[in-house]
This record gives sequence, structure tokens and C-alpha cells, in this order.
Amino acid sequence: MKVVVYANCQGIAVKKLLPIISGMDDKLQISNFENYKIISGQEPNDYLFEAIANADIFIYQPLGEGHGIYSTFGGSDNILDRLKRSALQISMPYIYNNGLWPMYHEGSAKNTAAIDGYLSKGATAQDVIEIYDSGDMFFDMKNRMRQSLEMLRDREAGLDIKTADYIEQNMLDRELLFVQNHPTTELFRVAIEQMVVRIFGEGFRMPRVDYDALGANYADLPGRYPIDKYGIEEGGIRYISGPEDGAQYYYHGLIHMRSEELTKAADRSPS
Repeated sequence: MKVVVYANCQGIAVKKLLPIISGMDDKLQISNFENYKIISGQEPNDYLFEAIANADIFIYQPLGEGHGIYSTFGGSDNILDRLKRSALQISMPYIYNNGLWPMYHEGSAKNTAAIDGYLSKGATAQDVIEIYDSGDMFFDMKNRMRQSLEMLRDREAGLDIKTADYIEQNMLDRELLFVQNHPTTELFRVAIEQMVVRIFGEGFRMPRVDYDALGANYADLPGRYPIDKYGIEEGGIRYISGPEDGAQYYYHGLIHMRSEELTKAADRSPS
């Protein structure tokens, strides 16, 4: 069976783990296309359209009409229109949660409301670091976890694959995300087992898989934000017993980064 995966970097895990979790490596010929690379022109689209036209199974994350021929919505001449009629379509969500860390870095410092108030009133980065170290900040982590889950449930509505319930029930006791959009092997397993049922049927018996041997990051996605005392005390994370060694220095760095961002923004503003 020819399988095409059309997703962001999370599709890498689908390509790597689907043959293992199904035990059908000899039956599945999987091609993975990272949609954002195609859309941005980082990769050519020639083979994508050829692969889609020949696909028996199409696993994808939805893309809006604004992406034209790369969209999975709208009228004629979108990605789904290029599939043969017999192709099995499996829609999967973009998995994301930004509430498990007080702040993080994605091009710039994110979730910085807790420190912006101090910096905007003239505090130096070192001043803010001292307040951070004292434990007296509040990063609204529980609310951000909840909002991220609500957004995920909205994205999952009408899709074939669901992960929000599992995340909600387990994210404090088990590490399910390394960064806001890079799941661990365990969370990918939850999604891919659903795909296996869609492909091979309810009665299909999946093989036993030694997930310890595969490791927590079998997809080899980059990055991992450290768990600090705010993750433990405010966020309620229980999958580690205490703050990780050196975690505070990552967040010290984000405070310096945010201070520099605000300074540059002020310098660019008209006087």
C-alpha cells in the first residue's frame, strides 16, 4: 500500500512509527511531505502531486483555503482533489500545548506577560531574574494548558484522529511534549494506533512494541524545554520529582532575550 503523509514536522513520526506500530513494514510504502516546506518553496512540489495521485492512503493535517492548491479545503484543485477515489483519507490534528513551561523560545521569547510588566516599568533583566528566582512570579500555566486543550479539541472536531483527552488525562504525569509542538513517542503512539485501526480494521491485532527500546524521541524531533520550579509548583507537573538541574538558566536566558526585544522595539518606535 502506498501511503502519503502530508503534515508539518509531526508527519516525520508517522512515517517512522506507523510501520512499527502496525507491524506491516513490508506492506507499507510511505512517503512524507512536510507541508510548510512545500508551501514556502523550500522543497519542490513535483513529486508531491505524483505521489498523491498514486496514494492508497493519505494521512494529512488540514490546511486552509488560503493555501490554494496545497489546501485540503475549498472547491476544485486542492490537494484532496488529486487523490484517486479509492484512496483512504485519514485526517490528524496539529498537536500543540504551550502551557507546560513558564516561557519558551520560538523565534522570540513567548508567554512573557509575567516578565513584561516588570521590564516595561524599567526593571533590568537582572532585576527580573532575581524575582523569577524568588518564586514570586505567576505564569498562568494552568489557564494556558486549558486554552491549548480547548483549541486542540476545536481542531480535532471532524477529524479522524483524537489526542486531546489523552493529553488532558496524562500530561502532568507523563512527558507527552518536549516542546509546544513536538510530541514524545508515547503521544505519537496514541495517534498512530488510531491510524492503524482506520487502515486495517477494528479486529486488527497490533504487535507488541518495546517502546522503552525505541526511546521517548524516536522521531528525533529537535528541542526540549527544561522543567523548572514553576513547572512543578504552578504547573503541577508530576512526571519528574523536582526542577531539572540548570533549568533556571534557560529561563534566565529568555528574560535577557525578552529585555533585548523590548529595548529594540522601543528604539524603533517614533519618539
